[in-house]
Amino acid sequence: MEDDVALLDIHHAIPDNTTKLADLKYLDSGLSTDCSFNSLMYKAKVEARKLGANIVKVVQKKKPDLWSSCYRLTIELHKYDGEVSVLHQYSLSLD
Repeated sequence: MEDDVALLDIHHAIPDNTTKLADLKYLDSGLSTDCSFNSLMYKAKVEARKLGANIVKVVQKKKPDLWSSCYRLTIELHKYDGEVSVLHQYSLSLD
């Protein structure tokens, strides 16, 4: 199924026996747009599919503040041989 990529936020546990494939960083360049949490998670999901990963795990998250209107995320992409649909995970919503 095309949607078999789990989105795990900071508080979601990553299952045992995963293989880390890549790290992603989404920062604010000063001219950033389309940088809400949902937008960045969607971008990470697309990147995960390209690399064959099926778990997007947020390992560091900075919310928008006085200095930036963007979320800043550090994400790990993992490959997991188990069923990702049963994992507790974040659900994307429209901004």
